[in-house]
Amino acid sequence: MITEESLLNFKQQLTLIDWCPTFENSDVNMLYDDFLCKFTHCYNRCFPLKRVSNKSNRTDLPWITLALKKSIKNKNLMYKKILREKNGNKMMQYNKYKAYRNKLTALLRAAEKGYYANKLHQHGGNMRKVWQTINKIIGKSAYSPKIAEIDLNGHKCNDPKAIADSFNHYFSNLGPSLARAINRGNMRPKDYLQTESHSPFS
Repeated sequence: MITEESLLNFKQQLTLIDWCPTFENSDVNMLYDDFLCKFTHCYNRCFPLKRVSNKSNRTDLPWITLALKKSIKNKNLMYKKILREKNGNKMMQYNKYKAYRNKLTALLRAAEKGYYANKLHQHGGNMRKVWQTINKIIGKSAYSPKIAEIDLNGHKCNDPKAIADSFNHYFSNLGPSLARAINRGNMRPKDYLQTESHSPFS
């Protein structure tokens, strides 16, 4: 939790960090990694996370196998080890962690992609199931808005059957109604031409 007191402490802790070794590095990538590692360590120490019991978590996803769960646990342990590290090899450990994390992220994405590809293949003959899977991939929830009441001939109507019949009648007659409303007039198509067209073949 971030409070005024913890935020003030965080600012003070940042001023106590020796940034000179970080900015003396000529490698931009190493410089950034070292800065991020020190900043993250200070942030996590000043703003510790509180444990919240939640039975549902990201490892409960159907494409995450036992092997991937073990890898995720190993990645978290590697990160905690970096935070506890006080020797000079913190940067080396962080680079190992980053490589492991990137590899694991690629495996998780491939597992998710394979899972949904298999689902789409299984439901190839059922378009309803296919669209359910697609909506799940893009994070679109199935939402069907309900119309509780309409104004029908000047009266409030909340009967579902009457509402459905009213909509069916409206849309089934919409085309003919629009067609009748179009003023066709008495002009012929040639009347709209400014000048008479003279064809060389006439």
